[in-house]
Formats: sequence, C-alpha cells, structure tokens
Amino acid sequence: MQIYYLWKAVDMVEDETHEFKIFQNDKDLEDIINKYLCGFLNAKGGVLYLGVRDDGVVVGVPHSRKALDKIRVAVDHLAKKFYPPVLSSQYKVEERYIYDPNKCVMDESRRIIEVIISPGDPEELYFNGSFKAYIRKRASCTILTPPEIK
Repeated sequence: MQIYYLWKAVDMVEDETHEFKIFQNDKDLEDIINKYLCGFLNAKGGVLYLGVRDDGVVVGVPHSRKALDKIRVAVDHLAKKFYPPVLSSQYKVEERYIYDPNKCVMDESRRIIEVIISPGDPEELYFNGSFKAYIRKRASCTILTPPEIK
C-alpha cells in the first residue's frame, strides 16, 4: 500500500494510469470525475488521486465522513449518467491516510482519495453525462472529436 507524506512528492509520476488532482469546489470535483473516469474507461484503466497536486506533492482533501461521502456520491451519481452504463464494479473509491513527518503522526484532518478505475469494455466507447468522450493518452485525457470517434 502506498504511503503518503504531507507536503512531500509521491514516488510516482502522472502517466497513462496515474492522474493527480486537487479541487476547490463541487463543480471542480464533478468536472474532474467526468473527464478522468471517462478517459480511463476508454483506455487501460487507472487511478485518479484526489489530494495530490499536478507536481506530485501531497496536500490531501479535507477529511470528514461527510466529505468522503460527498466524493463517493459524486462518483456514483456521475457514473450512472455514462453511456454505455458504467457498473459499480468498474470503479471503487478508497481513502488513504497521510503521514505528517513534521509532527510524526497521521494527519487526521486530511486524506488522499483514490478513485480506482478498471478498463472499460474494449468494444465500447464511453461517453460521460455531458455526451463527451475522453481517452487517456500518456499523461493526459483528451477529448475525442467526431472524426476520431468514427
């Protein structure tokens, strides 16, 4: 299991199967989920790390049962709007503890949230609830244009 250290860089980089994101509000969270859930489903699958900046530094997301439930509900709610349907077995949401090396304790106020996404059916192209299709290529998710969809 990955150990996360507050204000330290993780020992991985963004690539085809790893994406780091932080969000400021519910709209940011929804946009991130819609884009990266879709992109990973249309590729090899992957993990979306919420609470890790793009440079790999761990900042965490505020921890409370309500905050974690809000993220889980957002993922479930948005996944239900995908076409073709996304099964709940195709993704899971896990919370991970963050160790604060300055205080030598686990930080009880923050967590890393891992959204683990399995590859989708290779015979299908997944569209999110906004009717956009993304695909994960290297370290980014790109939107597919109509000619690419054909």
